[in-house]
Amino acid sequence: MFKLIIVEDEHLIRKWLEIAVDYSALGIQVVGTASHGQEGMELIQKEKPHIVLTDITMPIMDAFMMFEATRSLSYEKVI
Repeated sequence: MFKLIIVEDEHLIRKWLEIAVDYSALGIQVVGTASHGQEGMELIQKEKPHIVLTDITMPIMDAFMMFEATRSLSYEKVI
């Protein structure tokens, strides 16, 4: 099963992204959600997901900064 993290600053959109797709039917498990890039980066480091579904423009840390900060992690990434 693939692990997915959702990073979205808008609460309603984040919740919709969690329930709009039957992830389990696709072999995907949502292992966490975050409301900004800093939280997303911490979740990525903790969970080491296969997939990150993210907004680009967010407060505190945007998606580009989040992925740049996770570059040093020692696992395979495709962006």
